[in-house]
Amino acid sequence: MFRRKKEILIKSRKRKKKGKRLIFFLLLTIFFVLMGIYFGLNWMIHREVAEIKKLSKVNQSYKRKIENMLKYASVYEDILRRKYGLIKDGEKVIIYSPSILKKSRR
Repeated sequence: MFRRKKEILIKSRKRKKKGKRLIFFLLLTIFFVLMGIYFGLNWMIHREVAEIKKLSKVNQSYKRKIENMLKYASVYEDILRRKYGLIKDGEKVIIYSPSILKKSRR
């Protein structure tokens, strides 16, 4: 008499797709976080290397100045005279100031 129609069941793949999507986005997020860490650390390393090079140049400059002071007494004497105002026995110090001259001319 009546025949039953065969029902075609289509299984939902949404669960499988959701799981795959979730794993894909997690992996993508982890990838971008790791890349950010990598580039951040790489930038910091380059910055520190540049700072080390700069300090190395300054250090070499100071080493040359110290060597000159040890070799030549005149360099050492010049620093003592200009920076600290020291004089030899029997010398007189004359201090020149343009502001004092302007006041005395008025």
